[in-house]
Amino acid sequence: MESIHSFDSAIENFGDNQKKEAQASIQRYQSDKRSELEQTVSDLQNNSFDNYVENVKLDGEIDSEIHNILTEVFSH
Repeated sequence: MESIHSFDSAIENFGDNQKKEAQASIQRYQSDKRSELEQTVSDLQNNSFDNYVENVKLDGEIDSEIHNILTEVFSH
């Protein structure tokens, strides 16, 4: 009977730990997204919209090129 109680307790603790980890992960995600949004707002306030769009486009192209280069390097 005590082993069943111990097992139940272990499962409950595991569930609690998973819940805490999920909550922490969600909070980190929210914080990251909030920071990104604040940075975007700041960028838009300091630049014209056209310049902002061009910079985002360039950043995307650079990321794509880096990804392609790394894929090529590590595939050989």
